[in-house]
Amino acid sequence: MCTRFFELILCHGREDFLLTSVMASQVKVWLASEFMGPAVRATGWHVYASVDGALLELVWDEDDECQLHIRLDASFYAGDFILDLCTFAARVGCKLYSPEFETQLEPRPSSVLHRLLRSEAWGNTWLATECIEAEHDVDRVPSQHILHGEVAPLAAFV
Repeated sequence: MCTRFFELILCHGREDFLLTSVMASQVKVWLASEFMGPAVRATGWHVYASVDGALLELVWDEDDECQLHIRLDASFYAGDFILDLCTFAARVGCKLYSPEFETQLEPRPSSVLHRLLRSEAWGNTWLATECIEAEHDVDRVPSQHILHGEVAPLAAFV
């Protein structure tokens, strides 16, 4: 399946995706402060959308245990959102889990960008196609340049 979304899940402990009630409260406060409200609302499921093309799904069950799933649209620049997400995750003592790579990522923008640049989602974007067509090595594009929106002049990374 071709996708342009890179998925992450907020986690604590060893692949524990169910957030404690304290963490769940912090997630809800953060989402309320960052977004006007959920774009989609259903019982046990709220979807929030960022201006950077990211989707956040807050899912909870009848016991009020919840999970936060994040889908980054690899075809949009989302450096500010990634920075905010990592800052929040670190503040609540969580990491980010990548189902694609089956690994936990430290809540640092460079860790997220490192995996994003190697993801299937990145490979399905026009940015990756430009890198390939220009024979650029994506591994040589420093993450900080992506983070600060400096991807456009890819010739600098040849």
